[in-house]
Amino acid sequence: MMQAYLENKNEGRNIGLLVTLLMFGFTLIGALVALMVLLWWMPLGEYENILLDDFNAYEVIVIIAGVIYAVCCARTTFGLLRREQSSLRWSQWMFFIALIIGGAILLSVIIPVGLKFALLLGQNIDLRTQITEEVGGLVPTVLSIGEGLISISVLVLVLIALLALFVFIIPPLESLRRMEGIRLIVAPPRRLIQAILLVFALGIICVLIAGIYAVPLHLDKTKIRIAEDHRILAGLIFFLPAFFGYRQVRQMREESDELRRAVALTPGKFIRAELAKSPSAGAIIGFIAIFMTFTMATDLFLEPSSIASYLSNVATKGVIAIGVTYLMISGEFDLSVGSVLGVAALSFMLFMTEGAPVLGVLDPIPAALLAIFVAMVLGAVNGVLLITTRIPSFIVTLGTLLAYRAITLVAIAGGRILRYRDYHAEFPVFVISNIVFVALAVIGLALVAFTAYRVLPVLLQGAGRAWSIRRENGDFGTSGAIIRFAVFLVILLILLAIVLWLVAVFGYHIGGELVEVGYFDLFNGRVSYIGSEGDFFHLEIPRDANVRLAILWWFIFVAIFHIILTSTSFGNSIFAAGGNEGAARAQGVNVDRVKVQNFVIVAGLTGIAAIYETARNPGVDPLKGQGWELEVIAMTVIGGALLTGGYGSVVGSLLGALIFGMLQTGLVLVGIESRLFSGTVGVIIIAAVVLNTFVRGAQRN
Repeated sequence: MMQAYLENKNEGRNIGLLVTLLMFGFTLIGALVALMVLLWWMPLGEYENILLDDFNAYEVIVIIAGVIYAVCCARTTFGLLRREQSSLRWSQWMFFIALIIGGAILLSVIIPVGLKFALLLGQNIDLRTQITEEVGGLVPTVLSIGEGLISISVLVLVLIALLALFVFIIPPLESLRRMEGIRLIVAPPRRLIQAILLVFALGIICVLIAGIYAVPLHLDKTKIRIAEDHRILAGLIFFLPAFFGYRQVRQMREESDELRRAVALTPGKFIRAELAKSPSAGAIIGFIAIFMTFTMATDLFLEPSSIASYLSNVATKGVIAIGVTYLMISGEFDLSVGSVLGVAALSFMLFMTEGAPVLGVLDPIPAALLAIFVAMVLGAVNGVLLITTRIPSFIVTLGTLLAYRAITLVAIAGGRILRYRDYHAEFPVFVISNIVFVALAVIGLALVAFTAYRVLPVLLQGAGRAWSIRRENGDFGTSGAIIRFAVFLVILLILLAIVLWLVAVFGYHIGGELVEVGYFDLFNGRVSYIGSEGDFFHLEIPRDANVRLAILWWFIFVAIFHIILTSTSFGNSIFAAGGNEGAARAQGVNVDRVKVQNFVIVAGLTGIAAIYETARNPGVDPLKGQGWELEVIAMTVIGGALLTGGYGSVVGSLLGALIFGMLQTGLVLVGIESRLFSGTVGVIIIAAVVLNTFVRGAQRN
């Protein structure tokens, strides 16, 4: 109908005018929200004795976003009135954004209420009685209906699954597949499954409605934040009109021209197409879902202390996950990383306390380098055993996991802990000249300049090509061009911010003095502030925020190894070795050498992680790193790597580690039993693999 309206046909006139009116309404809503926040009619925070012009970061973002959205909606409204073809594409995105906003507002009520009600049901067996006595009305009936619908739908799904399983595993029952009535149950059509899931969803909605009335009776029994019920109205104001408008402006007519069909995607299809290009699609979706869930469930999740907690807890494991990603992409994996970490940590501590053979007692930096070398030797042993025996890496590293663990158990007998302070009165320190900081600032500026030289022209050319395609093909692809240009601007601003910070560091230290630094603080010390007071970049970190320097090293390693994997011939060799070993050998890739190198890289990064972990708490016990291997592999699998090889990304391992950290911190903050962590991670691993499999299928299609 909208296409008919744009082509000036009478049959689409009413729908076209209605969509135009809705778009004008969203123009007013965007401007009104920005104005209300600007005039402090809708403050997004708690204030006391502060100036009117002191806006927090959330308010600044909302004001800017509201103005931009209002301007875009106004331009779209103008285009719809003039019946421009490009306005159809713009209206799709404006309604899609409104859908996301409305959905997020509704979820900010649904998630806290749902989690609170679920916890209350688990804590209080008399909750139903209290609802009947204190709330009354239709609420107990709605709760019963919801529980009944959920029970029926789950029971039907379980029965269908069991029957299908029996028919599949018992050969005499195979003939039942050909019977008309049985076939409907064994291989149910999609519409039947959709109907069952719809019943399940209706049951969830009924339970949530009951929860909205029940939760206020027990506000003090959970740590989850109080949901503001008036947000339901605000969410519906965004969601329902946007849903109707989006249904009307979706591209219904297939374009004959392949180029136009490629660039004229609806927002939903565009996002799916972009996700299909990334091996980390499952991790991206999981990260967004978990982040939104905990952000909406508790206000504590975005506190600096919470953010620092989940970053610091997974920084060292995230470093190991980078190497495991390399290894899994090449078609192998390492179960011995936990034991290698224990041996490396033990070596590091022994070299600083009792001394290394021949070399004697070492300073922390030589001791760290030698410990990393020891770890790399252990990794090389794994790789050589693999290529010489041709035994699967699972068996090889399972054996070395036990063998390497025996080293720490024998060296630190009796369950004691080897502590640095048992041998030295004070932690080691060293003095750094200001010239070192100046040189590092210059090197950093050179790296930023090189990155800008390699990245920015490519991004700008891509945005220019997308815009030229848009101009040559009737305004198709406008959104894609704008998004590409926005990415260019964001990266440009990030690089400019880094340049300004490096210039500030250069200026501060050019005439500065010697700086005394602790060795352990350099490896994984606690960061209290960034920049000196009065600098352009100065940030005081709250006392309760445990920000560790290992977080910075982790991000640096992610950037370096991502570039190596995606932009070098060695990275291509890793993908070739894991994707098709025979074809890789035919192309001249030394597959055995690549795999041994990856085992060494994993072990080297594990050695670095051991240094960080030991520096955080200078002591080593015989079980250091036990169980880390499965957690690191889980992070990598969540990040999109395949056990069969040939697929994965370093950025995916970063997201997988962040998901791990957010779950550990978030479950504690909302008051859920920490014992559920392992089960939650297991579900996420399966979901991530399913999503990644779906994405690979989309790539092939």
